[in-house]
Amino acid sequence: MVNIFNYFDERRKARIAANFANIEKDDQLFERIVTLQNEIGASFDNKVTAIASVSGDEIPANFARAYADAFARNGSSVLLIDANMYNPVLKDILGGEGDAEKPAKISDKVSAIYFQKEIYPSNVLKAGAVHDVVKKYGEEFEHIVILVPSIKKHKEVVLLKDILGSFIILAQRNRTRKGDIYNAIQYCALEQLPLAKVTILK
Repeated sequence: MVNIFNYFDERRKARIAANFANIEKDDQLFERIVTLQNEIGASFDNKVTAIASVSGDEIPANFARAYADAFARNGSSVLLIDANMYNPVLKDILGGEGDAEKPAKISDKVSAIYFQKEIYPSNVLKAGAVHDVVKKYGEEFEHIVILVPSIKKHKEVVLLKDILGSFIILAQRNRTRKGDIYNAIQYCALEQLPLAKVTILK
């Protein structure tokens, strides 16, 4: 008998791999990300950028990888941090043996830190785990990209606002309610999060 949990886990990994393959082949998306960097000045001014979606986890993980690659193609060293402790997916996309203590080398210019799934992610962030990583590796990497939980359900990104240079929210065209996007923008304004851009993906 097929283990139903393994079945869904395998389907999820296959879906993630397919999404990532599409991003790797999509030069248009790469150009859009470079344009986005230029619009918000990320290539020059912002050391630490957080990426979240209005809802969902896999799309921002793929986007974060492509975003880091855009920096890397421009010659910058990048550290990716998967701080989505509700549903960490970056390790499935990138591979590597890194964890929260040691970066995994993904390519010449890109490394990644993986936090494990936690029952109470807020406690880990309140304890300063991500802050410690940024402080420890801030000199080694020119840019740090942090993947955070979806902003509709979880609000932990506010615990990182003192280290963020910019915050990017992703939404899916025809799959994200306008009201949810509006609420996310309002939340950023209320909490004084450095919202750089809401970008709509197909």
